[in-house]
Formats: sequence, C-alpha cells, structure tokens
Amino acid sequence: MLIIAERITNAKNTKRWDNILDCGRQVPTTSEQKSINISKMETKKFTQFGILQVIIFGILLTLFSFKSYYFGFGDTSGLIYVGLSALMLVCVLTFYKIVIEVGENQISFKLGIGLLKRTYQINDLTSCTPVRCSLMSGFGIRRIANGWLYNISGLDAIELRFEDKRNIIRIGTNKSDEIASLVSSLIKQTQDTNESSQIEYTSFINWEKWISLFVVALFGMFFLYTIKNDGITINKDTLDISGVYSKSIDYSQIIKIDTISTVPEIEIRTDGSFFMNQAKGYFRLKDVGGAYLNLNLKYPPFIRLVLRNDTYIFINLSESKETTELFKKIENRILKNK
Repeated sequence: MLIIAERITNAKNTKRWDNILDCGRQVPTTSEQKSINISKMETKKFTQFGILQVIIFGILLTLFSFKSYYFGFGDTSGLIYVGLSALMLVCVLTFYKIVIEVGENQISFKLGIGLLKRTYQINDLTSCTPVRCSLMSGFGIRRIANGWLYNISGLDAIELRFEDKRNIIRIGTNKSDEIASLVSSLIKQTQDTNESSQIEYTSFINWEKWISLFVVALFGMFFLYTIKNDGITINKDTLDISGVYSKSIDYSQIIKIDTISTVPEIEIRTDGSFFMNQAKGYFRLKDVGGAYLNLNLKYPPFIRLVLRNDTYIFINLSESKETTELFKKIENRILKNK
C-alpha cells in the first residue's frame, strides 16, 4: 500500500511540474494557426486554352506566310507580309492559353508563353468574386469601364477588388467559381495582417509597350523604305540602279533612249512594289509587255530605254530638272560607248 501511495504522489508531482513548464511555452494563437495553414498550401494552377483565337490567328499566320513567300523578301509587299506574319505569331503565342496561379500569398496570371504576366498580393485584395462578362467586353486585353479585362475565351471571369485603388481587374477563366472560392478563403484568413506591399507587380520587361513599339517601328521602317529614292549611278560602261530591285545596264545594249510624259498603264506587278505613286521592279505594261520600272509617277518626264532583247526600262528622279540632266548624261555616255 505504501508503494502504491508513493507512486500516486510521484505522478501528481510530475503532472504538476509539466503544467508549470507548459506555462512557459508559447501557444500559437488562432491567427498564427491560420498562417501556418496558409504556409502549407501548395500553389494551384488553373489553365484555359483559347482554341478560337488559335484558329483565327493561325489562319491569318498561314495566309500572311504564303503571301510573304509569294512576293519574296526582295519585295516591299513581301516584307510587309513578313511583318504581319511575325505579328500573328506573337498573337498566337500570347493568346493560346491563360494560366492563373493561386499561392499562399498571391494570385498571378500569365498569357501564353508569358509575354504578359501580372501578380497581385492576397493581403491587398478586398474581394474576389465570379462574374460573367458581356459580349461587348470582348476578348484579349481590354480597357473596361472601371478597370482592365484579360480574357482569351468565354465570358466567365473572376473580378479582383483592391483596398488602395478603385480600378478592378477581371481575369477570364472557365473555373471562376472554384478560383473565387479559394482566393476568398485566403483573403478571409489574411484580414488580420497589416503587412504593406505593392498592389501589382509586372514582369521585368513591359512586353505590351515593347510589342507596340516594335509594330510601330516595323511599319514605319516599311513606309520609309518604300518611299525612299533609289540611287542611279552613271559609270563608264554601265548604268547602275541601286536598291532592292537593283539593276546594271550595259550601254552597249541600249538601242533607243527618249523621254515621255506618260508611262503606259500598269496591268500587273510581276515582281515589284507599288506604293504612293512609286513603282519599283518588274511590271507588265499595256501595249508594251514586260518592263523594268524605277520611277515616281507623280513627277514626269520619264526616261525610256529600249534594250537589244526588247526589254523596256523606265526611270526618273524626284525632280523634272534632275531627270532631264540624267537623260543628257546617259545619252552622252551611250554615244561615247558606240
């Protein structure tokens, strides 16, 4: 009996000491327990594919690619179609899918291969709700009444609202209910935190601005390239025309030279470019047939050369006086080479 009583006493003493030691331990609070639960959360991905966009941009990409191949890289039209093909390729790579990622502290999305990506902090959000966009909102990257829409397919989306800004963000997804429920639960769990953070992070490079700048620069380059005047050089034995449609003409092959005020009507462009009254390359002319042109139809007169192989060449410069002087120089050089 004494032994049993002693054991009971020792057990009570041990329990008493355990209670005393527990008083020195830090028991996690409710918010800390929630924080622990959040930290254990794995990032979830939600992917939606834009099948319609791939079909549309894919058809345009194929069409422009065939056009660029048909006209060739030496033709201004071909270069324009190359640029349009590159633009359609960018659209395909951007809008073929959208991926939304929900992590422990943030929600992010990226379009396609990631040319455009956005990240938002959970503790900066006040709400995340499923919404249905109108047909007027459209698809792609759109400015809407009170914010921005990023959407590649369908009308369903999630709507994000923030504490420190009035604009909203809508992200298109086919799993709007599931994502909104998940993000709303995270917002609720982090309402007691007061950590400061930026509302929005962008990728290191602002791809929207770079793409827009690239497109503007591309078309600007095509425009300047098309309207610039090619150089005409009178050498000892040849008349050389520089540019994409460069040509070297041996004086000994010229059997006739004169000036005309009107160029025969252009029936078809066989391998050349025509933009803003400037015709460069090879064309088929009415009552003439195949001919080589390097001229601006707005500034007559025009120099007409006929070669031994019945090839017609029409050239001029940007001013009438310069064209007249060029004609005299070519005529003198032909006479000297006879």
